[in-house]
Amino acid sequence: MFNVFCLFGLALSLYSLFVEFKKESDKDYVAYCDIDDLFACSKVFMTKYGKGFGLIAPYFGEDHFLNQPNGVYGVLLYSILLVLSLVKSLWVAKLQLTLVVAANCATPYLAYLLYKVIKAVCVVCIATYIVNAVLLILSLWTVSVSSGSSGRRSGKRKKANKKD
Repeated sequence: MFNVFCLFGLALSLYSLFVEFKKESDKDYVAYCDIDDLFACSKVFMTKYGKGFGLIAPYFGEDHFLNQPNGVYGVLLYSILLVLSLVKSLWVAKLQLTLVVAANCATPYLAYLLYKVIKAVCVVCIATYIVNAVLLILSLWTVSVSSGSSGRRSGKRKKANKKD
């Protein structure tokens, strides 16, 4: 299930990049997620907050290599999470949880920008927030299950040692 949501997040990120690049090359392009003036994802993607989360350019400049479209960071995040999901260990599960928590920490900031600053509704952005929330729940569950099974194993060893 975790992989499915990673793939969904990856698809959303790739779509946001597609819309942004298409809009940069063709100002008349209308994305599927541009429903009207309020519900307009390309409006959101094309703002100064659509690159480097609006944080890179003010401190490092527009041309800094980290000032990439936000979708690039999404592609990186979901790709890393997908690769990590192939490894079944508690340490990797905790690393996934850390990455997902970081992504979810960005959500209130991005949602604030969306509603209060940009004053638009971005269906792709909201879907991404939902994907991140589900990934957080799944990551917490995975760490909990992994911690429980490793704890049971160590408990069995202790009981076995006490019998000897």
